[in-house]
Amino acid sequence: MKKIRKKLRLLALILGIAAILFAIFYRPADNSPVEQEISYSQFIQMIDDGTITNIDLQQGETHAKAQNAEDTSVIYLVEIPSVTVVSEYIQSKIAEGSSVELTIDEQESSSGLSFLLLLPQLMLILYLVFMISSFVRMFKKGKNGGSSSNIPNSPFTTSLFNNDTHFYEKTAKSTVTFKDVAGLDEEKKELMEVVDFIKHPEKYQKFGAKIPNGVLLDGHPGTGKTLLAKAVAGEAGIACIATSGSEFVEMYVGVGASRIRSLFKEAEKMAPCIIFFDEIDALGGNRDHNAGASEHNQTLNQLLTEMDGFAGKHAITVIAATNRPESLDPALTRPGRFDRKITIHLPDLKGREEILRLHGKNKPFDETVDFRNLAYNTAGFSGAGLENLLNEAAIVAVRKQHNAINMDDITEAMMKIQVGLKKTGRIISEAERKLTAVHEAGHAIVSLFLETQANLKEVCIIPRGSAGGYTLHDTVEDKNYISKKELTERLVCLLGGKAAEDIVLGDISTGPSNDLKVATQTARDMIIYYGMDGDIGPISFAGASRTDLDIFGEKTLSSVGDKIAEMVKKAEEDAKKLITEHRSLLDELVNRLLEKETVSGEEINEMFAAYKK
Repeated sequence: MKKIRKKLRLLALILGIAAILFAIFYRPADNSPVEQEISYSQFIQMIDDGTITNIDLQQGETHAKAQNAEDTSVIYLVEIPSVTVVSEYIQSKIAEGSSVELTIDEQESSSGLSFLLLLPQLMLILYLVFMISSFVRMFKKGKNGGSSSNIPNSPFTTSLFNNDTHFYEKTAKSTVTFKDVAGLDEEKKELMEVVDFIKHPEKYQKFGAKIPNGVLLDGHPGTGKTLLAKAVAGEAGIACIATSGSEFVEMYVGVGASRIRSLFKEAEKMAPCIIFFDEIDALGGNRDHNAGASEHNQTLNQLLTEMDGFAGKHAITVIAATNRPESLDPALTRPGRFDRKITIHLPDLKGREEILRLHGKNKPFDETVDFRNLAYNTAGFSGAGLENLLNEAAIVAVRKQHNAINMDDITEAMMKIQVGLKKTGRIISEAERKLTAVHEAGHAIVSLFLETQANLKEVCIIPRGSAGGYTLHDTVEDKNYISKKELTERLVCLLGGKAAEDIVLGDISTGPSNDLKVATQTARDMIIYYGMDGDIGPISFAGASRTDLDIFGEKTLSSVGDKIAEMVKKAEEDAKKLITEHRSLLDELVNRLLEKETVSGEEINEMFAAYKK
């Protein structure tokens, strides 16, 4: 293949040179008219005699062109006093009945035309430069024992492919410090050691300790990984080079590796500094051995080499962020490259309150806003989610022309984020309203009789987002683990809407489609990831390849799908049983929804308490 490629390149070079020579020296047969100069008196006489029938004048020029319509082989050139004088004379002849035709053109620049004429030659010259650079690279490769880069190593291609600097952002000194980070006390303490390493390396060198070459931050999106990296640079008072892993994913083999080299060279110039890779999984994913992955593999190999190459240089620290640490190549995450790994979790109650106060400093709030209570009702929100919540609330307050943000504005913003935009203008038939009321009441009633399900917050049949209605539960508890019982009852709650439609209306709609999707995924996770099925046993299929799955045998694998279907079907049967037993409570809630459209959790609890009596 290499010999074939060399022959093809040689052929392309020969063709390119031939094309250039052809474009420069070849001239087609010239059949253009002959130009003949005449005096002005001759010019006037020829007009009078009818020898000249077509005259071309150009504004600003002192020459005119004339021609006989019956003999186009000659163009007469004449020096004229002015365009105005000639045009007036010819206009008078036309008025007397002469058949002479006059054309007056605006003056045009010939530079654009000249450029167009030269454009093919310029393109061919560029092609020749590119081909020569290819041969330079080929010869260098043979001389140096081979190179993995497919990018020609020449001044032309270097400037085109390798010396681009748009893939990173430099800041002389970060203005973000740990004061701008809230809800991450433990993570900040861990990173303060890195800052101390950078500022006072001699303290640690005295004990033989080495500064971490790299710090890997992993966690959910929006938890503050990028903010922490900027804060480390700000606390240390050093420069920061920020980039994204996707900036190194290119089509041409060698471009990504070249950018890695350029990045670390720039870091050495700015040292001491921090290099921050956001979404490093795009760059540092597991290496593949197929031909299509050669660019990714070469780029990652270059990163591994660079991180080994500056080991012991206390002036550069690499910080990387990802929300998929399991996809990273083991060679990248080993000690010596990323020595310190910090997992950033979603903020807890105390952290959420701190984040809300931090992002609320520059916003006006009235006395109804209680950040402690708001933090209590935003379990599961990330730091970015809480910032967005307050920003949406501020927008709502401006829209409603309030003097300050109140709790109703925040509640409206939260509903918009969690469910979607309220669509009050949509015209809905009574049959569809009843269908939605039955469906949402089914979810609500079933959840009331399930021990592990959270308290109801609101049930509504007004469309929001893509949903025709919704049933909201309180999210007031921070959870790291979920029990089998809770997941099983969650399945029952999810199937409550479908079960209610079937029992009350005697038919089912397309409304439960998303409920079925979530229920199926939950049952699948319970069996495949969490080993919660008694028959299949405590086995996890997470991340297993086809070869790994063959170990379990066809019988085990075929039973997984049956168990998922069985689990979902059992949840639907339990939901139908609850709805049948408490049909009167369901009907009461349906009527209340049709009347009010929105029923609060407090109202439902009152109905439930009265029903139990």
